[in-house]
Amino acid sequence: MSFLLVLLLACRVADSPDSPDPGVDPGVVDSGGDDIAADTADTADSGSEAAPTHWSPGTPESIWTMDASAGFALAVWVTDATDDGLPDVVVAARDVSEAGRLLRITTLPNDGHGGFGAPLLAVGDDSTTNSYSADLADVDGDGRLDVLVGTSRGFGVSFGNGAGFDPQEDHDLGWDYGSTANGVDLDGDGADEIVVSGGQRTGTAFGLYRAGPGGEEEPLADWSAEYPSGMPMVSEVVGYRDADGVPTAVFAGVHEQRGTGDLSAHADGAGYTLAYTELRLTGDGLYSGFSLDVDDDGALDVITEGSAGLEVTPPAGGGPRMLRARDRTTYGTFALPADLLGDGHPDVIEAVGDHSDQGGLVNLDLAVLPGDGVSLDLAEVFPTGLAFASTPTAVLGAGDLDGDGCGDVVALAGVYQDVVYRLPGRCE
Repeated sequence: MSFLLVLLLACRVADSPDSPDPGVDPGVVDSGGDDIAADTADTADSGSEAAPTHWSPGTPESIWTMDASAGFALAVWVTDATDDGLPDVVVAARDVSEAGRLLRITTLPNDGHGGFGAPLLAVGDDSTTNSYSADLADVDGDGRLDVLVGTSRGFGVSFGNGAGFDPQEDHDLGWDYGSTANGVDLDGDGADEIVVSGGQRTGTAFGLYRAGPGGEEEPLADWSAEYPSGMPMVSEVVGYRDADGVPTAVFAGVHEQRGTGDLSAHADGAGYTLAYTELRLTGDGLYSGFSLDVDDDGALDVITEGSAGLEVTPPAGGGPRMLRARDRTTYGTFALPADLLGDGHPDVIEAVGDHSDQGGLVNLDLAVLPGDGVSLDLAEVFPTGLAFASTPTAVLGAGDLDGDGCGDVVALAGVYQDVVYRLPGRCE
């Protein structure tokens, strides 16, 4: 994710697990007219109220309808893109107008009253490239998240500017086929390097770059020759493992047969090193992935959403464990981590397509796996009430949008669906 799974499934990178928890500005009021900061302090000071132990989604609310020329969504995120301490909603979608197919990045600024202000739009002006993937990363190390775009010729960057994002700057690497681009801080300098996977007529192209404002890129490593023979393009960075204190990024690419290949990279005194091992998943496809410390032991486990279901692979190896298996009527298409209860233990949310009602529509369900610092297991699957005539290949984002201490979910589901929904969280 030539691997163009985001194009086929309309779901890509996900809500960034590296995004900081949004703060709350004093004096901002919620939809009920109360002071959100004061409410938060009152909740923290109250020793008589038991901490919530159960999360469920509320009734979906439509919060925005995409422009007709940007109807192929690749990602939706909940992150502070306007430097006001409030979590905004950011939608990355392919521009399908005559102007080209660059990424249109729309920021819906949180107004602090339970709603959103006027959309802030950023789009490039180069009509020669298509967009295939989107990821959040701090490319220039300024503390603001930027949007990385995998394009048909290399990659693009839309830098965060405190009022949304700048127009996309395209980096043409001269490649022939679509690519994915992900951010990883391999050398610990606070700025993410850019891992780009693509294709050339002579074989797979795979390399590491650094980029700053101005459209210039610095090649750091060309791993094309080291890429395993017969392994298709890397689908995405699925997470990090901490090997002896060395930050190590884990990538995965789908084999033609069962399982995936596991490529890992880290920085050392000689530069950036690439290694190949086996990460044998149950299925033969990989849709999305991320890293998460499931048992609070300081080591990151890798969570993958694939054709067989949702799996977790511990850092010590030993093979994956199935968390929620796909069956004949339900299938997952996207998963992300989120602290829904605000208890410091990240949970996992999975978008599940359910076609069991035989009515010609596909329903969107949410599977929730609560994190408790010990293990991760499927708890409940919630119907959202959203149904689509096409396969709901959902992309999800999550965060506390209304400042009530309970996580909310943002969903955009269905091929060429154009409505973004908020599902308010209910913590009990």
